Amino acid sequence: MADAAAKAALNKSVTPLLIPYSDYKPVEKKRDTQVKFWVAEFKRGRVNLEDEPRPGRPVEVTNDQTSEAVRQLVVKDRRKKVSEMAKALVISALLTQCSWDADNFMERIVTGDETWVHHYDPETKEQSKQWTGFASPRPKKFKTQPSAGEVMATIFWDTKGVLLIDYLPRGQTITGEYYYDLLDRLRTAILAKRRGKITKGVLLQHDNARVHICRLAVAAVKRNGFKVLPHPPYSPDLAPSNYFLFPNLKKELRGRHFWSDDELTTAVEGWLHEQPHGFYHNGLLALTHRWTKCIDLNGDYVEKEEVRSSSK
Repeated sequence: MADAAAKAALNKSVTPLLIPYSDYKPVEKKRDTQVKFWVAEFKRGRVNLEDEPRPGRPVEVTNDQTSEAVRQLVVKDRRKKVSEMAKALVISALLTQCSWDADNFMERIVTGDETWVHHYDPETKEQSKQWTGFASPRPKKFKTQPSAGEVMATIFWDTKGVLLIDYLPRGQTITGEYYYDLLDRLRTAILAKRRGKITKGVLLQHDNARVHICRLAVAAVKRNGFKVLPHPPYSPDLAPSNYFLFPNLKKELRGRHFWSDDELTTAVEGWLHEQPHGFYHNGLLALTHRWTKCIDLNGDYVEKEEVRSSSK
């Protein structure tokens, strides 16, 4: 009886302490991607568990200069969207950096992006135009679509030419881990092809795709000593690969049939390496023009325009 009474008293005193933990559940197992991340980090020689800088909103972005810039934008157009003002402010900061030393600034930029290239991509209406006689019948044109055969190409380049070309293996997708390794390969390529560029400091220009701003990508950028140029969201008109390199490349490939991945990639690399002196320089030089034009449009999209690849 004494023992039963003691147990009852003990339960009565302990039960209130257990109530806060009544809903406790074991911590879920970490996702495979997190495990792979740390395994890869430790294999590369990491010895600490401190969090790396990650993308996102800064703790504090307000200062007198920014406030005045926002005020001027609002006074100029009181119906301006927040996204347009943000875009204009980002580009204004980039133009300021460029103005300090334009030549050195452009030479430090390395830009890159991904694109699909097809085994067959039909010509545009403009490309398929042909002269006919006054009484000649109208040429018949059949509706065509890009072929199912395609290759995902990632191309990094600068003012002097192509630095790295990567083709995604079939059945795979570009993940944070894949892009992490790609940035490591990019640094190796820069060391081999551009003496002194790493010492000057590489300015990496890529868009805000998820794999470009994930934790692994941010860690790779820091590890390789790159500095990322700010890029406004949803702005393909300000990405050199999108407004210059890829359109020119695909214009060359349209209307041609490639019967294998090897034949296609050979054509891609052949075209990239045979471009005249000044081709890539002109493509990146157009970036400052587009930044300025975007400011003139108060952050609105730069209208589509063909950047001439003349080497004059």
